[in-house]
Amino acid sequence: MTLLYIAKEAPFGATETFVIEEALAHIRAGEKLIMCPVRPGRVRHEQAEQIVPFTIVAPLFSFKIFVGCLSAFVRQPILSARVLLSLLSCRPKLAVKNLAVFPKGAWLSEQVRRLKIAHIHAHWIAVPASMGYVASRLSGIPMSITAHRYDISQANLLNLKCRHAHFVRAIDLRGAAELESAVRTDLSFRANVLHMGVRYTERAPLRLSGDGVTQIVTAARFVPKKAHLIAVEAAARLRDSGHRFKWTFFGDGPLEGKIRERIERLKLASVVSLGGVISNNRLIELLRERKFDFAVLPSVNAKDSDREGIPVFLMEALMAGVPSIATDNGGITELTGHDGALIIPEGDSIALASALEEMISNPTRRESYAKCGHRRVKLEFDVDVNAEKLRGLFYGT
Repeated sequence: MTLLYIAKEAPFGATETFVIEEALAHIRAGEKLIMCPVRPGRVRHEQAEQIVPFTIVAPLFSFKIFVGCLSAFVRQPILSARVLLSLLSCRPKLAVKNLAVFPKGAWLSEQVRRLKIAHIHAHWIAVPASMGYVASRLSGIPMSITAHRYDISQANLLNLKCRHAHFVRAIDLRGAAELESAVRTDLSFRANVLHMGVRYTERAPLRLSGDGVTQIVTAARFVPKKAHLIAVEAAARLRDSGHRFKWTFFGDGPLEGKIRERIERLKLASVVSLGGVISNNRLIELLRERKFDFAVLPSVNAKDSDREGIPVFLMEALMAGVPSIATDNGGITELTGHDGALIIPEGDSIALASALEEMISNPTRRESYAKCGHRRVKLEFDVDVNAEKLRGLFYGT
């Protein structure tokens, strides 16, 4: 079976490593997979290079997209008009986004037929699913959707997409409940809960800080829900308590300037550093080589209602056996359970600093969290196992 995966940027960009890993799991299993991002860009992760040769690279707007869209209207004028109108039956801001991807979706419907695609799967129930919906309706090829978290709260034609999709997958229980609550027109609608995953590896021994300097890592986009400023405040408390440590923030994003300013204001440059964007392979390598004592992700609900799904960084840290500290935000505790990581209250730098002090002073507890976290990821978040379950849903269509 030939699968078409639609994503925001993957295999390009820095933010959809989980989509890349899932796609590679399908390829390892012998499936033929083609990807088509809404917005192509440049490759940011080494493993994505394996998928680029099987990627449909096309901008949102170009002459060939215009011709393909026009061809769809000539071939199926009534259906094309109905599909276009259905994409516009939402809030103006969302309607503009849907309108922007309609030409590429119409053009893609031609490619779907030409490439003999058997199933279309869209990651994100927002704009990528809008483009997938157009391609599916105009080609007659079945589609399915993975809904994550912010895309559900965006509420971009959820009813329409859920009615059309052969199935909709949520990556965590909270996301499934949110989606089912939002889709009220069909009381029988149920989302399939199937986690994203990371590739399995054996757990390494805990790191021993020979120089007495605790190494802490946070790898996440510099956006409000990741709460880097809380981490900076906790670092100041940890320093003032006399602890020797280095805390590295990997990533980039709109809050980078504020984070730098806070680090400078609190005179933390000697203990907190911004490591820039790191490739996924390199991050996994550092985690598995035990370069860090702890992984920290103090996520919060952002003012725009953005929150976590199940963060890939935490999955990777737990799979590597790195003791982790996080909050009960989004689907995080679905990942960690009650014993896979130390869970602290959201937005509380004092609690975060205290948690780090506790972990530093208690090797037995560190080992327990590392062991339990690795076991949970092995059992429920192995990307090859979960990709096989997802293929079962594809073949079921």
